[in-house]
Amino acid sequence: MSPQQAAGIIHIAEEELKGRSLTAILLADDRPCSYSTFWSKRRNGWVHKRAFVDALNLARQEVRGHRLANAVDEAVDRLKIATVDAARDLHRQITGDVGAIEALSGIVMNRSRDEQERLAAVKALGDIGSQAAADELLRALEMATGKAEANVRLALIEELGRAGAAMDTRRRLADMTTLDRADRMTASKSASERTAEELSDDDLEAIARGAGSGGAGVAAPETGARQAD
Repeated sequence: MSPQQAAGIIHIAEEELKGRSLTAILLADDRPCSYSTFWSKRRNGWVHKRAFVDALNLARQEVRGHRLANAVDEAVDRLKIATVDAARDLHRQITGDVGAIEALSGIVMNRSRDEQERLAAVKALGDIGSQAAADELLRALEMATGKAEANVRLALIEELGRAGAAMDTRRRLADMTTLDRADRMTASKSASERTAEELSDDDLEAIARGAGSGGAGVAAPETGARQAD
């Protein structure tokens, strides 16, 4: 791989990080090489050299990692600037209403209360299903001893299992949402793009003429025609 190609990889990765398409990069005044030098099959263009393609793919992986980190930072920044009311509402949705949990826990712990009321409070804590609610259910279970507490104890066990399943589901949904958002933000190729092997020289010239300097174009393929450098 030539020094010009090595410098071109750095230039392409940096420009793609700024959001520019490969076509725009190759048609710009500061392009690393001409459009045909990059794509041409007849001239054994850069994209048909294995060493160049491997190095470019590695550089692009680094770019995607940077984009993912930026996506996380962006999400954190948006949460920081959320209004107080929105933040409070979000916290309540995640953790449950602290006051309600404390009141329900007090009912469950009070052995002098009617058993049906206590069982209803146990179910309500299970419905909330947050970590704080699960902690109160566990604390109540530790204190529910003796024959008189058999029904309450059974209800506590059932609701603990339900609350645990709910929290696990929330975690999975949060993970799926985060990964889906990151995938959309870091995707660099559309379904309509073609690899270098499918592009003739006439195709490349037509793409270059049609793209002009507007920046709309195709990205270099993840794998090229693997010929010796």
